[in-house]
Amino acid sequence: MPFSRQTLPNYRRLNSSEEFELALTGFISNNRWFSAYARGNKIGVSRLGVVVSKRIIPHAVTRNFVKRLVREEFRRNFPVKYAVDIVIRLRRPLNHLAADEGQKALAQLLAIIQKDATTSD
Repeated sequence: MPFSRQTLPNYRRLNSSEEFELALTGFISNNRWFSAYARGNKIGVSRLGVVVSKRIIPHAVTRNFVKRLVREEFRRNFPVKYAVDIVIRLRRPLNHLAADEGQKALAQLLAIIQKDATTSD
C-alpha cells in the first residue's frame, strides 16, 4: 500500500491577509483556549487560517506544534462541504502537556461552527 500524506491541502487554507481580514469579521465563538471566527465563502469548501502570536507562545517550536494541532483537528473533523472560512486564534499558552485539553476545546468550537453553518444553509 503506497504512503499517502495526511496534510491539510492548500485549497483548504486561508493564504492572503485579505482572506484573514474577511474571516475575522464573521461569527465569533470563544472558549478557554481559542477564539474562532467564521464567515461564509463563495468558494464552496471550508478553509482554515491559524493565528498563534509570539506574545502568547514565544518559542517557535511550540507555536508550530499548536498550528499543526489545529490543522490536524480541522482536517479530521470539519467536512469540506461547508462553505465557510475559519480563523482560529490562540488565547493562552498551550504546550504538549495541555494538548489533549486544547484539542477537545478546539473540537467543541469546530462543532459549534459546523452547527451554525448547517442552520444557515
